[in-house]
Amino acid sequence: MKTRFLLIFFFFFFSCENENSLKSFLKEIRAILKDTKPLPKGDYIVDYINEKSIIGIDISHHQKKIDWKKLKKWREHKIEFIYIKATEGAKGKGSKDPRYTENVERAKKNGFLIGSYHYFRTTSSAEDQFKNFINTIKDYEQDLIPMVDLEQNDNFTKNEYRKELGKFLMLLENYFNQKPILYSVTNFYNQYLANYFLDYKLFLGFYNLEHSKIALKDQKDWTIWQFSQQGQVEGITTNVDINVLNKNVKTDELLLKY
Repeated sequence: MKTRFLLIFFFFFFSCENENSLKSFLKEIRAILKDTKPLPKGDYIVDYINEKSIIGIDISHHQKKIDWKKLKKWREHKIEFIYIKATEGAKGKGSKDPRYTENVERAKKNGFLIGSYHYFRTTSSAEDQFKNFINTIKDYEQDLIPMVDLEQNDNFTKNEYRKELGKFLMLLENYFNQKPILYSVTNFYNQYLANYFLDYKLFLGFYNLEHSKIALKDQKDWTIWQFSQQGQVEGITTNVDINVLNKNVKTDELLLKY
């Protein structure tokens, strides 16, 4: 059985024509191994969603030029909030998202609640990353607490990673007088963050049709669940991440207090 599975795996792995088909295949393999339903190929809905669900999206330059006049809904749900990528690391190409200014200005003009996020890297100091983030967003009024995207550790031990991240979070907290929300995917969270930073809200990336399959080592509850990377909305020509607010959380809890 094991040999047969490996042969099937390698056959499909090498038959994948591009990165997207490879990602879809790997998602299906993970679903099989976890005894869960494979994800549909396109836009999909999960069991947690109902007519009262509060839906948001997060965007970056990967969504290309957005037609903001058309951007209103995901399926039958109004898009209530948008997190917009501002920065990544502190230096070099990609340290500032090239569409940040346009996305923030247009999102605000069209009445969306917006927040900005930083992709945390271990190739720059916490201090330099903080300066990059604040210098990029300071001219734009924020509605939501900032989000810190935690998905990558290039060269730190777990303790070193948590120490540097802690510095960055404290700088943000001192600047905004509120804690940011932390984004991570399940595997990275369990490896680096579980049982740490428990007083921060969690924005969890987990791609499954069943919310009961979420398995965090510390059993921390999430505030926002990013359940899909395959969302389709009018006004955006690419796939977009779809997020749902926890039923026990109100949007007001994400608002920045000035």
